[in-house]
Amino acid sequence: MPVCSVTGCDNRHVAKGLCGDATWNPVTGCTKVSQGCKHCYAERDWQRLQHLPRFKGRAFTDVVCHPERLDQPIRWAKPRRIFVNSMSDLFHEEVPTGFIDEVFAVMALATQHTFQVLTKRPERMRDYMLDPAMNNRFGMARARIFYAHSVCDCDVWMSGQQFRPLPNVWLGVSVEDQATANDRIPLLLQTPAAVRWISAEPLLGPIDLEMMRVASDLGEGQPYLSPLRGYVSDGHGDTCNVDRIDWVVVGGESGPKARPMHPQWVRDLRRQCDAAGVAFLLKQNGEFASVSEAEGFGAHFTFPDGATVRRVGKKRADQSKALAALRAFAQAVMDCWPDGWGIEGDDLQRIATEHGMLRPEIRHDPCGDSCRCADHVLQKEWIDGVVCYRKTSLLTGGAITS
Repeated sequence: MPVCSVTGCDNRHVAKGLCGDATWNPVTGCTKVSQGCKHCYAERDWQRLQHLPRFKGRAFTDVVCHPERLDQPIRWAKPRRIFVNSMSDLFHEEVPTGFIDEVFAVMALATQHTFQVLTKRPERMRDYMLDPAMNNRFGMARARIFYAHSVCDCDVWMSGQQFRPLPNVWLGVSVEDQATANDRIPLLLQTPAAVRWISAEPLLGPIDLEMMRVASDLGEGQPYLSPLRGYVSDGHGDTCNVDRIDWVVVGGESGPKARPMHPQWVRDLRRQCDAAGVAFLLKQNGEFASVSEAEGFGAHFTFPDGATVRRVGKKRADQSKALAALRAFAQAVMDCWPDGWGIEGDDLQRIATEHGMLRPEIRHDPCGDSCRCADHVLQKEWIDGVVCYRKTSLLTGGAITS
């Protein structure tokens, strides 16, 4: 099991689904900027870790950089998907620009890994990535890291001296409702990145990613942005293309003071992503489940539209999510199988995708030695991109899709 870079023990953050295969915390400590921070899991963990010497006497709001942790990903030989800063925000205003340079230098040298960076401060992230002085600073930071921890292949060093969107770094923003989505997503789309993603955790309100009202230079009217499809429209038929979102992650809030998530908010986001061909992941339901999906006792919460959820605890809420999806999948299969006639594999694949058991992924090479597409996909088709269907956590039992 990967080692947790927060505590040095087994990686409980992986089990909680807060990251990919490992976490890397070159910065710890943070401050709250919106309602999504109100019941921050990292702050709760901070209180739990106060008995450890490195945390004792420090407030969570004390933002501290840890140069001694910079080389951790370089020392991890096995490829991993690494969540960067589960205990802070890399683009916090108190993190020096020079230290961010060194974090990016490490990610550039550790090409065996994929790094997921998430921020609630997208304006600083955009300005950092677009800074004309970045090339020179990045080159010097790479040199410092390379010579201080000379464990990288020289070919990696020579592969590029200029800073550019690193192919192994995903940049994302955290949003919790329409207001934060309207503020943060346009800034993310202005940020150079190989992969852009959204984490709607905790999801505290409905979010429309198909027609977001935004400021525009397209003239009068009511301009809107479609971040899933990658265009801005002036409302009168004139559009211009922009970069798009590649991945949307959704989750309910957990913990003793968790706020409920409406099931319809999740369904709407999944429908929007499916329609646009964007990968979608429901990571967790949080502490609540629909009363129609979870039996037993627990505090009820009724939304203005009459929908009611019951507090059942995180584990049971996630179980109810899987059970409801399986029931809906079974019913859809039966509906597609009238009078005892057989059902086609394409129909099963479509239904499984619609019910969150499979997710489409565009690939430009086989996914492994056992890739079923490799035998019948032509080389030129790989160049254009092949749709590969991957199992989600509903089938694998994990928090991250396989």
